[in-house]
Amino acid sequence: MKLSYKKMSELELNTALAAARAETTYRGQAQALAWIARNVRSQRYVVSTAEAAAEAAHQEEDLYRSVCALAWPIRALLERLEPKLAAKLLASAISKSATVTPAASQSEALFLLMQAAMFGTDRMWERPFKDLLASSFPIVNWRQGRNVRDAICMVASFDYAQAKQAANDLPDEKLKATILDLLSNNKKQPPRPFFW
Repeated sequence: MKLSYKKMSELELNTALAAARAETTYRGQAQALAWIARNVRSQRYVVSTAEAAAEAAHQEEDLYRSVCALAWPIRALLERLEPKLAAKLLASAISKSATVTPAASQSEALFLLMQAAMFGTDRMWERPFKDLLASSFPIVNWRQGRNVRDAICMVASFDYAQAKQAANDLPDEKLKATILDLLSNNKKQPPRPFFW
């Protein structure tokens, strides 16, 4: 993103929207529009701007990039207290992620969706978390193992018992031992910030 959409959305909405739509990729447009949805002053523009972000993400031809771009409007909607549309977008993104290849890219997409959903009280993060765990084995790329490890350490910040159970259920003994050691040493991890 070339411009500060946070600052622009606090000034003049139409100017900010035009700048966001001028981004050269659909992924860039989706992220920029989500920034605006997150920061626009009036709540009445949050949903329509987030929907525009989702539309841009869906136009992205690369399936991996499309799914990942949906994480931004999901997070923006949760931060702006619009969980119904966030849940709808999350379900759509998870459905699309099932066909993302290779396995490492699918892992990255689900991990990003999980982090986007880690805001609010509805525990929306559980579905992408469970899908991440279910689709990560056998591990064929190091990113899958890293994402499982980091995801479980993030969940430990919200629900330590669930994180420990998830680690204990892992079929990879080496990864299981690594994660259980991290949990026993209280190595929790926050989700990534989407807006700063």
